[in-house]
Amino acid sequence: MSTTMYFDADLYPANSEGRADTQKPKTYVEIFRTSYFGDDQLFLRVCPSKGEQITLHLTKEQANELAEGLTNATNYIGYDNR
Repeated sequence: MSTTMYFDADLYPANSEGRADTQKPKTYVEIFRTSYFGDDQLFLRVCPSKGEQITLHLTKEQANELAEGLTNATNYIGYDNR
């Protein structure tokens, strides 16, 4: 039984200029794989500063689509994304 974290970060809501507003409450996000349930499973967990933590199960196909979508979106950015 093991767990491996692949992404974990504090994310902030966007301000009126479309930038992260670090003055507002952060949301902690993590992507991890675990065999806690007997076989390997992938999860996306969202933990708001206030409110209930949400853990979402990802199929391998969904995880691949999410990764591809993020890669495509970041490849499209042609400017300084602060």
